[in-house]
Amino acid sequence: MSDLAAPVRYQDRSTGLILVGILAICLALLCLLVLVFTGITAVSAKALAPQVDSRSLAASGLFYLALAVFFGTMGIGTLRGRRWARTLMLVTSWIWLITGVFSTVVLIFILPKMTAGLTGAGGAGADAATGAVVMGCVSIVLGLFYLVLPGGLLLFYRGPNVRATFEAKDPNVPWTDRVPSPVLALTLMLAFGAVSSLTATAYGVLPVFNTLLKGTPAVLAFLAIGVICALLAWGTYHQRPAAWWTMLVLWLLGCINSAVFLKTGGPSLRDMYVAMGTPPTQMEQIDRLGIYDLFTNPLILSLMVVLWLGWLGFLIWVKRFFPGKGGAYSPLRGCEGIADQGLSS
Repeated sequence: MSDLAAPVRYQDRSTGLILVGILAICLALLCLLVLVFTGITAVSAKALAPQVDSRSLAASGLFYLALAVFFGTMGIGTLRGRRWARTLMLVTSWIWLITGVFSTVVLIFILPKMTAGLTGAGGAGADAATGAVVMGCVSIVLGLFYLVLPGGLLLFYRGPNVRATFEAKDPNVPWTDRVPSPVLALTLMLAFGAVSSLTATAYGVLPVFNTLLKGTPAVLAFLAIGVICALLAWGTYHQRPAAWWTMLVLWLLGCINSAVFLKTGGPSLRDMYVAMGTPPTQMEQIDRLGIYDLFTNPLILSLMVVLWLGWLGFLIWVKRFFPGKGGAYSPLRGCEGIADQGLSS
């Protein structure tokens, strides 16, 4: 009997890599198109300062620029068959899909109010079906980008033949595969939190329990949050137990902060928008769309509790990957070796 291992047989998915890579690059171009549109709107807003919040437009522009860079990089990495591209897209698709499901559920609750608000914005003679048609189109687009697209990418990248194709094209173990995928997901979310905190400094408002920090104190607090998120991202990637305990404590503080801030419902959120300098026109739109009513709706509040408990359950489950000096993760097993590692631990 030969001691040589038999070669692994798989169906080559190089064509799929090319198609999905092109799709990711198209998404990057779409984000750049939105960025250009946002820039044009921001320039035009100089003449419409009372009606348009240029800070929110700037934040949106930075967000779409980051998305364009991400999808462009992932597209090129997929075309070249790099394993880090598959792992990052696999983890990101999970986060994207879970976020999309939560957003879709929230949209179901606010859709009737938004439809009525759009119809009312047209005046007394507006067709009642206009708002329904507009919101129907918006729902289809959001369903495509929040559910169908991430779900399709998830199914593609997690396929065994796709995985084997990536590994054949790139036999080296990248940094993304040196930790379990839940740890990588936490690292990416913390890194995103660090960048988001820097972006939030433009608004200069931060709710802290019963107080709204404004101006310089809020900016300093956001900078501190950004630094903490960056340090936690480093500690999480290296699977340091101290990072996990810090995340747990900060999560508990965040839940308490949110509960205290939202105990009065819409008025707290309204006060925050006013402190952010939101133009009156946008305040009227928020009123019309019923955004404030979300925080007095028992179903929405129950959904938030479920989300908090789900995040707590995830943190408790992922604790197994923070063993300290006594444990290690084998990069040769890749992100699919998580289940086996969990069973053996």
